[in-house]
Amino acid sequence: MATNRTDHPLQAAGAGLSRREFLSRGAVATTALTVSACSTRSSAVRSMTRGVEQRPQRDVLVVVFLRGGMDGLSLCVPYGEDALYTLRPELAIPPPGSSRGAVDLDGFFALAPAARALYAPFRAGELAIVQAVGLQHPTRSHFDAMRNMEYGSLGRAAHGSRPGWIARLLAVTEPRGDSMLRAVAVERFLPAALAGSSDALAISDPRTFTVLGRDREDRRALAAMYDHERGFGRDVARNTLRTLEQIERTRFDVREPPTGEAYPDTEFGRKLALTSAWIRAENDVEVLTLDYGGWDHHRNLGAQDGMMAMQLDGLARGLSAFARDLGPDLGRVTLVAFSEFGRRAAENASGGLDHGHGGTMLVLGGHVKGGRVHGCWPTLGADALDDGDLAITTDARDVLAEIALERFGASALGNVFPSFEPRTCGVVS
Repeated sequence: MATNRTDHPLQAAGAGLSRREFLSRGAVATTALTVSACSTRSSAVRSMTRGVEQRPQRDVLVVVFLRGGMDGLSLCVPYGEDALYTLRPELAIPPPGSSRGAVDLDGFFALAPAARALYAPFRAGELAIVQAVGLQHPTRSHFDAMRNMEYGSLGRAAHGSRPGWIARLLAVTEPRGDSMLRAVAVERFLPAALAGSSDALAISDPRTFTVLGRDREDRRALAAMYDHERGFGRDVARNTLRTLEQIERTRFDVREPPTGEAYPDTEFGRKLALTSAWIRAENDVEVLTLDYGGWDHHRNLGAQDGMMAMQLDGLARGLSAFARDLGPDLGRVTLVAFSEFGRRAAENASGGLDHGHGGTMLVLGGHVKGGRVHGCWPTLGADALDDGDLAITTDARDVLAEIALERFGASALGNVFPSFEPRTCGVVS
């Protein structure tokens, strides 16, 4: 059994077609409206462009949202604290050295066996883990907590019509190149974090992204239909075609990592492989976002051999394969993965965990201060818990703001995270 060591040295810290006939033929209406994201900036975003700064060598930012409330105490196990095994007599992963025990990281924290694939990038200094991280808001609603994370602000009243935090980040930084497309969600729809951006599109697979089957006659029809117009409509049509042509000129080499470490055969694995292909294509896309859901385990958690273990295995093998696939290109990438909140510290009567607060964040990349578990560990003692939850000691925006500043060149952080003063947490350099 683990000893009760709670002094872990964590850092605080077509021309002949009418408009009606043309639009009735397919997806142009939807696509043109979607690609309107590539026209002029919306007034909401445009109003925040003070302090714009260019940094051509900044990293590609990859944001992975682990939707559903991932249990960080099952991923990064604080085995050095006896209270874990009191709170979770059935669910806690045994300490290193035990049968089916965790994989030791630093003498206090360890990885779940199902997340073993993260050990190599951690030891290589490419992966940092942040414990006891989140947003100080009392909600236990997935939807409210997701909004908080995606807008980078607390409470519905603070969201309003404000753009998402990534949209604001794009607004305060100059484009790295000449591309109209700066951000891509590797999804069917844009996440709220990109809401309000004029430079973002949802493209689930660039190899099949098209307008009306790539028919040249239809494209000429689209251009001719809007040529006589002025302003927004014509710009949308032209940018639709220019964006499509840009994507078609790009070779998306979706592959397995050269080391033979395959991506998991899952939707998440497919998204990561496509994300790597976007980055290696060097087409001036600066931000890529993707989701990995399925973390809401109120019953039968199964961190060793159940649903949680399957999720952790997919996450760990996916991120490890992503790092190996990129190879040297990882040096110009920062990936951050987080959930909307964590889980309760104590297991429930159904062999699961209810919604909690303090969680775990993963940061992967070539300029990450990896090989360490960051944050200020609050302990799991009864007096230290926050209404039964792991207390939050690092605001998630501290980590995101540091990445935005150090790896994306956004000095106007007050516009990215309004009404918030970030603290240095030392996760990236």
